Amino acid sequence: PGLLKFYYESASDSDEFIGSLSGIGYIFPSYYPDDKLEGFLQTSNDYLVRLELNTLQVLDPHAVPREVIDRYFEHVEVIGFFEGYDPRERDAIIVDARIWVGVSYSIRGGAADDAIDEIRTIAQEHPDRPLFIPVVVVITGEEIPYYDDLVRVVHTLGEDGFEVVSPSQFSTLMSIADTEAQSSVIMEEEVASPLSWGLMPMTT
Repeated sequence: PGLLKFYYESASDSDEFIGSLSGIGYIFPSYYPDDKLEGFLQTSNDYLVRLELNTLQVLDPHAVPREVIDRYFEHVEVIGFFEGYDPRERDAIIVDARIWVGVSYSIRGGAADDAIDEIRTIAQEHPDRPLFIPVVVVITGEEIPYYDDLVRVVHTLGEDGFEVVSPSQFSTLMSIADTEAQSSVIMEEEVASPLSWGLMPMTT
C-alpha cells in the first residue's frame, strides 16, 4: 500500500498506470484452473475498479484461447486488453466498444534504430488507415532502453505522422475507428485517419 500510495501521489498528469500481469496475480490464464478463473477475474476486476485502472496487460506463453478472452470480457470491466510483450500474431477483437489486441512490437535496450525501422515497416506492410500498432517497452535485466533513445524513437516517428498515445487513448481511438469503419461501409464512405501507435512501459 505504501508503494502504491507513493506512485499515485507522485504521478504527473501525463502518467498512466496499466493493470498487469493478467490480473490480481501474475498468471498465465490458459493454464489457470478453469473452475477458479471466474473468481480470479472477478477479484481482479474489483481491484482494477478501486485503483481506477481501465486497461490490462495479459500474459500467456501462447495465444490466449478465444474462450478465455471471452471470460475476460465478461468479468473484467476495462476498455482495453493488451496481450503479450513480444510480437503476437492476433487479429484485434472488439466487443461492446472494448478492445483486445496482441502486441505488435517490443522495444528493448540498445535497439532504438531497429524500433524506428521496424515500426515503419509494419506501417508499410499494412496500408489501410487508421492503423494501430501496440508497442511495449521492455524493462528487464540489462535490456533497459535509454530514455534519450526512446525520445528519439518518438520524435522520429512523429515526423512520419505517427502519434504516440497512452493505453487508454489507444483503446478508445481503436474502438471509435472500428465504429466509424462499420458506418463507412454502410454509407459507402472512406474513413481517413493518421497513423497511431501505443507506447506502453512494461516491467518484467
